[in-house]
Amino acid sequence: EGELVPPKRLNPTISQDLETICLKAMSRDSGQRYATAAEFAADLRRWLSGEPILARRSSSLERLYRWVVRNPRVAGLAASTAGLLMVLAVGSLVAALLINAKNEQLEIEIEKSRIAGVRTERFAKSATEQRELAIASLNDLINKVQTQLKDQPGTLKLREELLRTAFAGLERVAQSADQSELEHTTIEAHQQMSKILTALGDAPGAINQVRKAAELCSSA
Repeated sequence: EGELVPPKRLNPTISQDLETICLKAMSRDSGQRYATAAEFAADLRRWLSGEPILARRSSSLERLYRWVVRNPRVAGLAASTAGLLMVLAVGSLVAALLINAKNEQLEIEIEKSRIAGVRTERFAKSATEQRELAIASLNDLINKVQTQLKDQPGTLKLREELLRTAFAGLERVAQSADQSELEHTTIEAHQQMSKILTALGDAPGAINQVRKAAELCSSA
């Protein structure tokens, strides 16, 4: 009824085959023992003659099963502990994978933000350059109306149309620019328009242009 002690533990010098024969003969399970004494004796003779024995050494799985049957409470505790360790290992792995995925996503979002910031900065710089170019072009147009066409006969209507085009451009630029950037150019355009309208006989229109120029001057 006690625990079977492997013969090699008592006498390390005996062979593995002899230990296997002994363990088979002493097995707790009658189905695992030799069916008859003659079979037992035949296997011993094979061992003595150096022939392969018929006894089969129990596998690790069989020995584990028998140990579990003999020690159910200890086996249950060991299984629970192993299951807990497995859950912790799997949980830790899943948590690590989730954390890595979140970190990668965060790095992607940071990179996207950085790229968006660069693009916004470039767009703002480009918009500023385009606005400055537009103002310079409109200012050049107004100056040419005054300097190059002033002494040309029959150009009053052309000069009026050019100035009205300049006013339309100034209004569009004013939507995305500080008023201080446009005041000088706009005042100059109103003054030029008042002179042209006076020459064309449109006194009310000329007075209106002077009034607008004065309002801009007073707000500056």
